[in-house]
Amino acid sequence: MESKLYMQLCLPNFLGGCGFPKAVLNKPVQVDSKQYYLDIYFPGTRLGIEYDSFEYHNNVRSFSRDNLRDAKLRTAGYRLIHVKPGQLNDLEAFQDLVTNISYQLKQPIRIRTPKFFKPFKELFHFFQPSGYAPVDVFDVPQFRGADSAFRDFQGRS
Repeated sequence: MESKLYMQLCLPNFLGGCGFPKAVLNKPVQVDSKQYYLDIYFPGTRLGIEYDSFEYHNNVRSFSRDNLRDAKLRTAGYRLIHVKPGQLNDLEAFQDLVTNISYQLKQPIRIRTPKFFKPFKELFHFFQPSGYAPVDVFDVPQFRGADSAFRDFQGRS
């Protein structure tokens, strides 16, 4: 799921991604004498994205370990955003997540190509578990520029 999130965040618009600057997967970070790995890390920003799956983050022990790890990383100056599975499976929750990341990176999302919508839908559904409503190509993410690019997309369809 970290790879899916990476693709959704970093691929260019014409491939269905948000076009954020390239991030690093599983970035090792040294804090004191301990090495931690950030699921997704944006170099030069000290922003890490952590994917919290139900499989590995569902008990008191892992919850406590994660809180201690987060405290160490934050004390060392890292900013962390935790992502839950529902945020990758629900369009509105995903939009909120991307808006937060955009704010943290100080980089606005601008959809500039009508080629964004079909690949976005395909990418959004690539790892979609059953039980979630599919995103129609007409469900437009509310990112800057999406409305005008979508009108161009409709004109070409």
